[in-house]
Amino acid sequence: MTTGKTDNATPAPAAGTTDAARQWTEENPEAIAYDNEYIEKNGLPRDGLSLPGNSPTARERTWLAENADAIRSSNDYVDEHGLPLARYRQF
Repeated sequence: MTTGKTDNATPAPAAGTTDAARQWTEENPEAIAYDNEYIEKNGLPRDGLSLPGNSPTARERTWLAENADAIRSSNDYVDEHGLPLARYRQF
């Protein structure tokens, strides 16, 4: 007996989803299926670093450690003042 639901069905995008995200979802059902399979198997979503080919190299980890204060300072500035050129954004 079939329920009409397939394992690789692309879910409807969430409310408030942008057109670009909606289009990506429609064009990449295999990525959605992969994510759903991973979540079902492991119980939680992957973080960005666990994606294949996306783990930081030793050089990248060193750079991040050496520049942590500058990154934190920049993030604090944006948190306090907003993006410097935000008024020019068209989206």
